[in-house]
Amino acid sequence: MFQSNDIIILKITREGLFFSPRDFLPVRDIALQLATTTEVEHFEDRFQWLLAEVMNFDTGILKCKILEYNPYNKNAFNNQSYDVSIVKQLLLSSGDTGKILNLAKRKTQKRESTTRAKPEVIKESRVEEPVVKQKSPKPTNRKIIIEKSISFEFPFIKVKFIDGYAIIRERFYFNDLHKSIDLEIEIKNGFIKKGFGSIKNYFINFLKIKNITVEARVKIQNEEVLILEAQSPDIKKIGPGLIDEVKYRYIRKELLSANDDFDIYTVDELFDETGESGVGPGTFNIDDANFIDDVIKIKSPKHSKQIEYLSALHKHNIIKLRVVKKPFSFLFFLENGDNQFFIWETLFGTDGTYLWLFMKNPGEASDYKSALKDNLDSIKDEISKIQSQGRIRYLKNRPENFRRIFHDYNEKDGFETWKNAINELVLIPA
Repeated sequence: MFQSNDIIILKITREGLFFSPRDFLPVRDIALQLATTTEVEHFEDRFQWLLAEVMNFDTGILKCKILEYNPYNKNAFNNQSYDVSIVKQLLLSSGDTGKILNLAKRKTQKRESTTRAKPEVIKESRVEEPVVKQKSPKPTNRKIIIEKSISFEFPFIKVKFIDGYAIIRERFYFNDLHKSIDLEIEIKNGFIKKGFGSIKNYFINFLKIKNITVEARVKIQNEEVLILEAQSPDIKKIGPGLIDEVKYRYIRKELLSANDDFDIYTVDELFDETGESGVGPGTFNIDDANFIDDVIKIKSPKHSKQIEYLSALHKHNIIKLRVVKKPFSFLFFLENGDNQFFIWETLFGTDGTYLWLFMKNPGEASDYKSALKDNLDSIKDEISKIQSQGRIRYLKNRPENFRRIFHDYNEKDGFETWKNAINELVLIPA
């Protein structure tokens, strides 16, 4: 249903107007409100879009006033939905006589005698004269250009984020035009990512504000309002430092929180399955290696040196890092000669580092990938056994390809002792 003051984006074709990609009103049901109501034969190609305001809708007659010709912002068009089947006739009016006369070819009205048709011909010829607008004594046809600054507060929670920009969509009343106009204001910030839209509350909490301050410079020209520039001191604060703080808090709350999740994830899957919708590693420019760095900064684990060492050896180009949620730990993959190793290291566990050895498949690349997947699935099963039956029981019945490296907490060089044991097992020179 059409309501007064609704703002509509209309797409112009020769045969009629689209109210949305699906809703079309043919030209036979459209007329222009000039000195008299004039039917339209077809639309010209001078304009492609219209921004219009609903003035009234009654008994099937929809009256709209054209606010802008070829408006800059047409984003709302794809989201509009109108039942145009209830519209018997659309009447278009405009404060800009020159533009509406150039909008469409009008039907020639039938007269009782041929002599009375001459004024209509004269009227048609005046459409192409650019001085028509200048000769009109009406103030609305004078070319008015005003530049002014506006400043306002806007709810942070309603700000939209796209890569590189914060977007504000709001309706403003301009005294110079004596009416309200919908504006889309873009505030540039190269650090902003689209995914920030799902974690706005984190930024709100860190900045300790509910509303942002916006300052914009606008240009008012006849019926149009153009944004010349816009900035916000609050949006400007979204930089590397604040983003890191938000990232750490997000990872701590959403990804590292204790629960009964025993699944094994890649970093991408961890974000998708346990985090907010729309937030992924790319939101914070995270890859496997710096995700480990972030976890170490957040948790300060007992085995930080061991995790950093194994991360440096992990074959990121062959297989993605795996993350076990409970206990929170990492599964690394190493390869040396004909041997492959999966190494499971926890953040705080005192039971040692677990290692499984496999022989590399010497066949074709497809066979290698298939065998690697089978080996990874096998390790997932082994970890599942440990989680379900406990480490003590598992160690009593451990498979032949299993090794265990103890952590030495008593000596100052305990890490070196552990590293030498790892190197000896995986045949990496110490």
